[in-house]
Amino acid sequence: MITNKLSHPRDFHYITSEWYKTRFNQFYQIVNRKKVFFKPYKSLHKGLDLRGNIGDIVYAIADGKIVISEHFYYEGNFILINHGNKIFSGYMHLNERFYPENTYIKAGIPIGTVGKTGMVTGAHLHFAIWIDGFTANPLSIFSLPIKN
Repeated sequence: MITNKLSHPRDFHYITSEWYKTRFNQFYQIVNRKKVFFKPYKSLHKGLDLRGNIGDIVYAIADGKIVISEHFYYEGNFILINHGNKIFSGYMHLNERFYPENTYIKAGIPIGTVGKTGMVTGAHLHFAIWIDGFTANPLSIFSLPIKN
């Protein structure tokens, strides 16, 4: 279903966190009213964060079938679209999800709004692509007018 009819996930693109950027995570717990820190660890960011305000529209990048439309702990409100040929696109931290699972949608159709649900520090769209089970750089499938 990936054709020459591709759409952008947002109407404005400003990258706030790049794909495959190394992140350092630091967790702690409160013990006797004091923070006790755990050993920090590194992780890779397997998506592209695009700036947005709560309520900004998010669009499907290509025709496909919504296979997940749920709320998860880390991802928040999450939509996963199967575009065929083992290609999936994911939209995370949404404020609203417009469609349930098993809905067929077209490229450029609004599917939700930017939010700050799940494990986030602020409102944005986390946009991800999987090809045959592997994460891919979302910028690799189309040319975007990007402002870094």
